[in-house]
Amino acid sequence: MTIFEAYQEGLKLLRNPDQEEINLRIILCEINHINSMSEFYLKKSENIRDLRRFREVLQRFLSGEPLAYIFGKTSFYGDEFLASKDVLIPRIETEEVVEFAINKINQKFGNKKIKIADVCTGSGCIGCELFKHAHVEEVFFSDIDEKALEIAKKNGNKFGVKGTYQISDGLDYLKTPVEVVVSNPPYILKKEDVDESVLKHEPGLALFVDNELTIYKKIIEKSVLMNVPLIIFEIGYDLVEKLTKIIKEHAPMYEVEFKKDINGKFRICSLEKNE
Repeated sequence: MTIFEAYQEGLKLLRNPDQEEINLRIILCEINHINSMSEFYLKKSENIRDLRRFREVLQRFLSGEPLAYIFGKTSFYGDEFLASKDVLIPRIETEEVVEFAINKINQKFGNKKIKIADVCTGSGCIGCELFKHAHVEEVFFSDIDEKALEIAKKNGNKFGVKGTYQISDGLDYLKTPVEVVVSNPPYILKKEDVDESVLKHEPGLALFVDNELTIYKKIIEKSVLMNVPLIIFEIGYDLVEKLTKIIKEHAPMYEVEFKKDINGKFRICSLEKNE
């Protein structure tokens, strides 16, 4: 069977071809070691390398399993990261957080070499990209889940990050001064805001936050105690009011900025202490 014939076979099985067709091509590119969509079209008349594997992967995808978990990797900010069911799959919205953080760090610290803490790190994608694209000399990665931290460490090693890795609920472990704390903690309050496939396959520990936003409060309290100049969170669209209250109570000396993502939803919370 040719690649294009396999494509046509798969196309008939998609529930929503307009949205899912790109994933079908991604599967075929992965199976056939094709590096780009232009190459896919050039090689569509070639025989598929592993038809059985294609059909197996396609069925797993049709059942709702994310491709990142099927293939054990995902793309983020132009790089390929290892992934597993123990970590949340990095979203494109998180790339906006990285972009914001790079600009904020460069603006605030210039060429000064800094240390950062990436809390609730998951796959480690934020800390890795900040190490690559800002003047970061060391990253302190932490996560409450040991298996997630193993993935973060593999990704950190892959990208040559000078980092340490610690199992921790928040920043309690940290003794070394850092200039920046960045975190993508659990931020979803309501299960109805989450697609069924995400609920089924991705770790709930990385998705849902309690009504008091305890993890945010803990990170903010420890950051204030350590006199961290810059704190950056990825947040849910409905956390602004609750976070504002926490910040006023525990970090009144910080200048606060809430920023919306490309979809017009609140995505970033920045706390900056000006000396």
